[in-house]
Amino acid sequence: MRPEGAPLAQGLWTTVDNIDTSVYELNEAYKAGDEETLRVKTEEVINQIVGSGNVELFQDWNGDSTVNDPGDGYGFLASSGGTDTGYGDRGGEQGYAVQTISHAEFAADAPDATENIRIHSEHVIICVRNIEGWSEQMLELAIRLMDVPFGPEMEPLLAEIQNLSYNMLYGVDTNNNGVIEPVVGEGGADTVYEHAYYLAEMPLLPGKHRIPPPAPTEGSP
Repeated sequence: MRPEGAPLAQGLWTTVDNIDTSVYELNEAYKAGDEETLRVKTEEVINQIVGSGNVELFQDWNGDSTVNDPGDGYGFLASSGGTDTGYGDRGGEQGYAVQTISHAEFAADAPDATENIRIHSEHVIICVRNIEGWSEQMLELAIRLMDVPFGPEMEPLLAEIQNLSYNMLYGVDTNNNGVIEPVVGEGGADTVYEHAYYLAEMPLLPGKHRIPPPAPTEGSP
């Protein structure tokens, strides 16, 4: 269940940031020759991605009798084991990605949605889907890492996980124009957070009843 009152964009960003911290710490553990900590941190990565609603993958991966998850348990990817929170979460699904996308769609589909809301809702959705793809790759690599003997064989997996974690949080400038944009393959959690606030912006206009008009709909004059 999503923590009561937790804003989706903020919860999404915090989850991705926490995953990035666990990835940093597992790499530091490898450099220090500390297998025990590396296994704990890899478990943290897996559990934060899948969330407590995923009864198959949210588990005690390293066998220390503790299910390690430094996050809030809501997870990033969608899982069907969630319950209806009463906060508009769709179908009882749990996971910041699916719910952030759902609520961005709610905003864009509202009858009084402005052009600004529709533009930035789409930006949010594109970036969340970018992070979904990177997190799915990271999940697969982290599960593989748990089965690899401690040693140099881990290094390619660790490098890939670290790169994916960077992309998830900060995004990647694929076209080398010096800007992380809300487009396919670029925007990450920082961009989601930024454009979630952009869609809420509303200009102050002088005079009575001066609010931005709803965006034109298909077939309207």
